[in-house]
Amino acid sequence: MTTRFDRLLNGPIRQLLDDADALIVSEPQNVFLVSDVVPPTLRLLPERLLMPVFHTSAEPFWVIADITEDVIRRQSRHISEQVVYVEYRESPIEALVDALKQRGLPHQRILVEKNHLSAGYHEELAGSLPGVTIDDATPALHEMRSVKSPEEQQQLQRRANATLRALAACYAETRIGDTEKEIRQLAIQKLFAEGFDTLEFVTLARGRGDLLNGVAGDTPLQRGDMLRVDMGGTLGGWRSDIHRTAVAGTPPPRLRDAWRRNREVHYAAMDTMRAGRPVRETYATCVREYERRGMRCDMPFVGHSLGVGQHEFPVLTPFAPEEYKSGMVVMLEPMGIDPDNGGFSIEDMILVTDGDPVVLSDAVETEEMIVIGE
Repeated sequence: MTTRFDRLLNGPIRQLLDDADALIVSEPQNVFLVSDVVPPTLRLLPERLLMPVFHTSAEPFWVIADITEDVIRRQSRHISEQVVYVEYRESPIEALVDALKQRGLPHQRILVEKNHLSAGYHEELAGSLPGVTIDDATPALHEMRSVKSPEEQQQLQRRANATLRALAACYAETRIGDTEKEIRQLAIQKLFAEGFDTLEFVTLARGRGDLLNGVAGDTPLQRGDMLRVDMGGTLGGWRSDIHRTAVAGTPPPRLRDAWRRNREVHYAAMDTMRAGRPVRETYATCVREYERRGMRCDMPFVGHSLGVGQHEFPVLTPFAPEEYKSGMVVMLEPMGIDPDNGGFSIEDMILVTDGDPVVLSDAVETEEMIVIGE
């Protein structure tokens, strides 16, 4: 079976190196993407550059801090050669430049991640390589992340459904009167019980459900409140990000009706997510279909791709330039505001195909809101 490393190395990375001397990867998510290595401290210490480097005429190699030498050697199955710098004494850029000069710079052009490499490091790199053009590899790496292989689709589906199981377990144990902070802590416990390595975020909306990215407080859950916990973690380098909406006590007919209208819009939007269709059509559909049902959509986007990063491209905005491609995995999460009842939202992981879109987040159904008991 062809690995992701081989697929990228012999495909898009090789194409980038047709007219460049080296591709230097530094963003933590992209380090995992191109190497299959998850450096444990890379996001905590962004100044500690750990860089897989792909050279036009030499084998790929690492530029790493001395403290990470052993762990990288154990984790790295595809790249064996290491260029090691002594952290806090030697500059990672100096080590990189020396390694590039040793291997040659016939094109006088290298590619770096300008969205990640700090201004200071970029200035040091440019000053150490006079006459060498330094171009941005960010768009190319985003493109590499946009379509997932079948195995990667399965990895993401497992994490989405594991997060849904954590949310379902949290809601099953939550009772009216529990505080927002207590509910948040319970959700986190359930996520780690599913085996996640890290918690990336958790937000909570209680009451009318129309608050985005809410912070948990000491307010207790009251009968009739809606509750939406949105949560995501990382397991083995791949992310999750999903929410489900619950209601405290049996929902009255007005909430059931608003939920039904929201689901109709959700599925109308999903139907636009087909290979070859414009991404921006999904946003336009949400706005139009919510208005037809007496609701409004105020969100700046209604979804985003997910993978090694949290918000990958495409992002479902009204001005998204992309078209959907088969193999994209996209989180669809429109929110409709009902003036009388608040905000209603479903988030699903959708696989784009050449035919009908496929719901990957199928561990907890969305026919009705989850009911929280006494």
